[in-house]
Amino acid sequence: MLIAEQVNFCREELVAFRTAYEIRKKLAEKWGMPTRTADDRIKCAREAIREDAAKIDRQDLAALMIEMCEAVARESVSTRQMSNAIGAMRLLGELGGLTGQNKL
Repeated sequence: MLIAEQVNFCREELVAFRTAYEIRKKLAEKWGMPTRTADDRIKCAREAIREDAAKIDRQDLAALMIEMCEAVARESVSTRQMSNAIGAMRLLGELGGLTGQNKL
């Protein structure tokens, strides 16, 4: 049970773009974990992420990405970070086939 909790912790940290160094440090602080064990937990977390990614349907992934881009665009506009809003809009266009090889 504890190992699963640690692997899930690592998954969350990886998804939050933390480096292996940062994750190792947090594992040591939280559980007193040695480096080798921390690396094993990080490896398990990466494998779990890979398995999840392999099982996801392309349309489901595109829908998830579209929702995330819309949220980024809204937040960016509300905080006047217009370059981020433009980036989100550009990705939305690519996901929708409006730019790139599928130009209108």
